[in-house]
Amino acid sequence: MTNNYPFQQTRTAAAPDSPVEHGRSFPLSGSGARQMKDARVRKASQGQAVNADGRMLRSERTRFNIVSAYLFLVRRNLREPSMRQVAEVAGCALRSVYERMSDTHTLRLAALDHALNTARRSFDPRLGGLDRASRLQAIVRFQVEEYEQWGPLWHLMIQHEHLADIKARLETIRHKVLKDRLDELYRHELTDGSEAEQVNWLLLLNATTSLESWQYLRYFQQLTFEGVCERWGWCVERILAVAAPNGGD
Repeated sequence: MTNNYPFQQTRTAAAPDSPVEHGRSFPLSGSGARQMKDARVRKASQGQAVNADGRMLRSERTRFNIVSAYLFLVRRNLREPSMRQVAEVAGCALRSVYERMSDTHTLRLAALDHALNTARRSFDPRLGGLDRASRLQAIVRFQVEEYEQWGPLWHLMIQHEHLADIKARLETIRHKVLKDRLDELYRHELTDGSEAEQVNWLLLLNATTSLESWQYLRYFQQLTFEGVCERWGWCVERILAVAAPNGGD
């Protein structure tokens, strides 16, 4: 059959970039073909980006679960878990753990970094409406809760403090996560005396409620959480009764 349309290309099925109307194919201009081709490329690229983002989110979620499992096991058992134990608690394959943590030391560092990057809980030490004894009980309880959360990790990592990267992180945890809060918690109670005297009283409070004190009471005297709160509460109340008889009221 003679082709009555010299400009028509017989590519209806083979050329999806040519528009078809009533069984006739019309040629596309160069710019139109490029636009449709670019649209297909963009669509494919967007799909690949979505898939990549999804894989990244799943990978980050798995990593978070691995670190959380490690911390859970450390708090529960007070000893370093095996990679297999971490995988079981995290609910992932052992291979997934090694893909994200090349060895146990890498996992230790990841756990310490998690502790440093976790937002600190807020606490208002003024606790309006409460008498001093009730305020101090609440403050001490808050301190012990913080130690219960991060103290086991610190206790375990002390044996590795000869390693520079571990030691640096432990010191940061001591100050940023634990020690720096002492002034925030007790300064309001120390309204008497000079600045130098207040600093000295804070040092005494720090020695009484230090990380080492918590470690000794929990792991050597084997006091319960409530037992540590009671012991510290007794000491803190008597220190402040001398340091500032009318402080904070």
